[in-house]
Amino acid sequence: MLSASVFAQTAGAPDGASASASADSTRTATATKVDDRQLEKDVHHALGKTKHLTSIGIRVHADAGVVTLTGTVPNRAAVDRAASAAKDVPGVTEVRNNLTIQSKGR
Repeated sequence: MLSASVFAQTAGAPDGASASASADSTRTATATKVDDRQLEKDVHHALGKTKHLTSIGIRVHADAGVVTLTGTVPNRAAVDRAASAAKDVPGVTEVRNNLTIQSKGR
């Protein structure tokens, strides 16, 4: 009779490291999503506190510290104020300002 033991592991991972690495990457991905959501809230809060800026039309997306602003604002000064306020939030590493200026007809 023949007997064999089989162990599954990720290619290139040392014995027992695959389960640990998988759990760490899942925990890291979840922590990053939580951090991103908190960063989005923090940026929204900063925009709301910024004088001479209405943040209602501004959407914020965060991905690993990179914040993207989208939406419409009334003028160029508001575009600049929003970017400046977002840059000042702790945890923001980069701001991608995709805000557009509202056309006069609106």
